[in-house]
Amino acid sequence: MSKIYVANTTLQHHTLSYRVPVKIKDSDQADWSGRLRHEELRAGQTIALASGRDDFDSWAFDQLFSHQAELYGACRPDDAIKGARGFIWDVQPIDLAKIRASIKANQQAAAARSEKMIDSTAVAGLTREQQRASELDAPQVKRVEVEVIPEANKKNDGSAQAKGAEATAPGVAPKNADTRK
Repeated sequence: MSKIYVANTTLQHHTLSYRVPVKIKDSDQADWSGRLRHEELRAGQTIALASGRDDFDSWAFDQLFSHQAELYGACRPDDAIKGARGFIWDVQPIDLAKIRASIKANQQAAAARSEKMIDSTAVAGLTREQQRASELDAPQVKRVEVEVIPEANKKNDGSAQAKGAEATAPGVAPKNADTRK
């Protein structure tokens, strides 16, 4: 029996809900009908599940976290720096450097997803405007720009940068190709 430690590498507080699996006699299958447990897990925090009691054998550990990995992207500490992850879990206390590295990887993955979403929004906007122009027999739209202005910019304190994307019709040169951040 061992303890299970879980670190929250997101920037959000979570309530981790889980059941301790019980191995069905003469089978490799799990019975998940046990008591539902809840653990408060603040952003960047590490906790020991079940208030630190040694409730987990290696079979329960593997079952629980293969299930958590499937649902929430939970992973072992060495896998955490390979992309966006929500929780890191281990049978030993989790190294703070690995938590920090995972949070940084999460932020980089979120920024990359944000760029893709802005690009997709610009393309969708162009497509929709071209459809509307065709329906109305109006001149075709050749270019659409999308700009996202973070809340901090509304204060004009320069603490956050705006992001933008541009979608153009075939054969139309982008106007702002060299200015994207």
